[in-house]
Amino acid sequence: TKGIIRRDARPVIEKEDGTLVQLDPESLVSMNFWGFHPDFIDYLQEGFSAFLGRLSGDSLIKGEYLLPTIVDELIRTDQAKVTVKTSSDQWFGVTFQEDVPSVRKELADRISAGQYPARLWTDL
Repeated sequence: TKGIIRRDARPVIEKEDGTLVQLDPESLVSMNFWGFHPDFIDYLQEGFSAFLGRLSGDSLIKGEYLLPTIVDELIRTDQAKVTVKTSSDQWFGVTFQEDVPSVRKELADRISAGQYPARLWTDL
């Protein structure tokens, strides 16, 4: 979801109206690794056309067609069920330029530990 921040060392969602919703720090989170039935693409295409039709003003630039929002709507309207797969791995990744050194170190550590191969890709 959007708007997740820390207040008093606790995660909260700050809604557009300024209200705060407390989050359980032990909640499962999606790191956006999804698997969908091929029919979902048709649903996305139809929904994207409607989404574009609703855009105006500032939303023309900032509007986002977000998978978590779409999937949440399908769940709430009983049009889909979702199976959550868990992992004990710690997520790491690059969101900002400042993340690059720590990600490089994490990859090097995993290569050294034998968890990842030294070359993830080979030239053809």
